[in-house]
Amino acid sequence: MQAIPSSFKHRLVALEKRALRACARGIVAYAKTALALCLLLSVAASVYTARHLELVTRPQ
Repeated sequence: MQAIPSSFKHRLVALEKRALRACARGIVAYAKTALALCLLLSVAASVYTARHLELVTRPQ
């Protein structure tokens, strides 16, 4: 495995921090929209699970 240059690591860490800050700012600024999206995602996941749920047993 090759060593990753230190400057590249620092750039990746800075990019990660910037992306996380932007995400947090967006959630705080648009809290109702973020909550609505999370609720829609949870409903979609529940519907998908209910439709694709099956009982799997071992034959005896």
